[in-house]
Amino acid sequence: MQSDFAPNARGARAAIPVPAFPAQRIRSRAQRATARSRARILALAGALVLAGAGVRAGVAAKVFDGVRVWLSGGEAAVAVDSFTIASFPTASQLRATVARATFRVVLPTGLPSGARILRIAYAPSNRPTVMMVQYADEVSGLAAGFVLVATSTLGHGTPSIPGAAPEWLPTRRWTVGDETVLAPPAFAARGAARIEAAMHATTPAQSLAENDRRTWRLTVLGGRVDVASRAERLAANDHAVLLDRAHLRWIPDLLKQGRPMPDGRDVELTHIPSLHGEPDYAHATLKFTHTTALSLPGLKAVQAVMRASHTTSACRCEILVERPSGARYRVITIPFSPRRPVATSDVSVPSFVVRTVR
Repeated sequence: MQSDFAPNARGARAAIPVPAFPAQRIRSRAQRATARSRARILALAGALVLAGAGVRAGVAAKVFDGVRVWLSGGEAAVAVDSFTIASFPTASQLRATVARATFRVVLPTGLPSGARILRIAYAPSNRPTVMMVQYADEVSGLAAGFVLVATSTLGHGTPSIPGAAPEWLPTRRWTVGDETVLAPPAFAARGAARIEAAMHATTPAQSLAENDRRTWRLTVLGGRVDVASRAERLAANDHAVLLDRAHLRWIPDLLKQGRPMPDGRDVELTHIPSLHGEPDYAHATLKFTHTTALSLPGLKAVQAVMRASHTTSACRCEILVERPSGARYRVITIPFSPRRPVATSDVSVPSFVVRTVR
């Protein structure tokens, strides 16, 4: 993840009512993986850190599937065996997750109009009883995550899993229908009260319609929320792909291997073992969707534009790629600073000749 996103990242991590994710363990595993796996696992590590999806509870004997939550007073404890995470989700992904849930999901409402969904996480993957939604708003500075739990699955008091040694964390919470909402403990009381009231005043269908507008229509691979929002305004269609600097660094190796850019936004973690009383994510089973985000010609088009403009992956920019016609690609370089103009190029296929549009 880009260092410029660090303030939002820190805010997001502090906002989620669970401990931080041990990304270094995944990075250690990544060093032993293939080039393609390494790229995808590193992307996962960054996503999980920002999402705050890591949990801490030593589980010696796995007697459940997914995520379990216990409440005691004003605190919550969490244990984990498996979960799925989707970054920069589309409306169809959000709707599919809600449709599979075992409870009537009322999504957070009453958030600032510019808030977007950064990630959703849920467990178990086939019939979720727990769902996490993380939001960010570049205008208001909102960075908050909400955990939605089927109230019928909540435990109370001491966790009943053998060997569990959970860390109890303070949390705000309220109930809407058959759902319990865990809100960020540092969330301002006024903001939490406004969202709670809005959720009580809406229906599951209305909350889903409102959150549809907070999802993404592009394929966003990593990157900053502000740049992704600008990219959506620039894209001519829904089939465009936004590449952050980490993904730009992978292009030379992918082209050498003759491989397209994989779509690593959706990852399922299962069979998470325990190490020293904590979940060992580095040795979990990782299951990625076997889909392509950008084809080889698309990667070649991006490389051609970067060479022609003397741009490197160290640039303070991200690159949007779309294919308005079969004979060419449109490549738009978006600087981090909104005061700097974007650079648009057309790339002919199969010659990969670059023509600057503006």
